[in-house]
Amino acid sequence: MSYTAEINRENPSCFLFLIDQSGSMSDPWAGDPNKKKADELAVIINRLLQNLVLTCVRDEKGPRDYFHVGVIGYGARGQSAKQKEAAIRSKYQVQRQPLDLQENNAKDSARQRKDAARTKYQQEQDAIANQKISQEKKSLPEKSWELAKLQHELRAYQQVNFAAYLKRVLLFVK
Repeated sequence: MSYTAEINRENPSCFLFLIDQSGSMSDPWAGDPNKKKADELAVIINRLLQNLVLTCVRDEKGPRDYFHVGVIGYGARGQSAKQKEAAIRSKYQVQRQPLDLQENNAKDSARQRKDAARTKYQQEQDAIANQKISQEKKSLPEKSWELAKLQHELRAYQQVNFAAYLKRVLLFVK
């Protein structure tokens, strides 16, 4: 029976990497004399770690704590832990720089597309507003004529009502 558990921030998973650091890791990788086993292992582990981090990113706040990672090196001779760490960090930084550049380029591209979409939307809204304004301007003389006519009718109605009012008041007075 296999073990299953949900991975979340309350119940993170653990990855423990056992890294061979023996002399055989300087041998060629799969018969390619230009690549060493250690170099290819570093690339593989870095890609795996990058995928783990990307899996943990849900928003712009950064990665969430879904995984704990440990690394144990074995079989090395003549190199202190600090020297190994410095070598790993320098190699990781060299490999990380292109990823940072790609990420920044992707963010810039997305920002530019978003700005372009906003500009296009604003231009469309301005065009619609200008079209409505020009339609209103065309019908403005007609509307002002209708308004003057209605004002004239209102004055006439008010005068008739006032005359009728006066008649009623005068009839009651007599």
